[in-house]
Amino acid sequence: MGPTIRRNCRPGLYRHQSFLPDLVGHGRIIVDCAGTIMGAFLGVLIMFAAHIWMDYAWLGGTASLTARGRSFLGKWYRILLIAFGIGMLYFGTEFIVSGVS
Repeated sequence: MGPTIRRNCRPGLYRHQSFLPDLVGHGRIIVDCAGTIMGAFLGVLIMFAAHIWMDYAWLGGTASLTARGRSFLGKWYRILLIAFGIGMLYFGTEFIVSGVS
């Protein structure tokens, strides 16, 4: 089991088309790598703490930029939001169409 886990610790090894199998596959491999590299309990504990910290950093940074965005961009703020909305509609439609076909 050890050599298999070490071989699977390379980033970019898996390319799934669906989010959930990708999440389950990568999640298991990342937890296995953390347990193999640093020891079972300590590795998973450090990985969990880093994951939670990165969630707070990402959400805090996003909230901060969103709060400043309107005053920084002025009239372009609305145009930027519309452009992002159109992009999300496009990618959402592509995701649904690729899932159906």
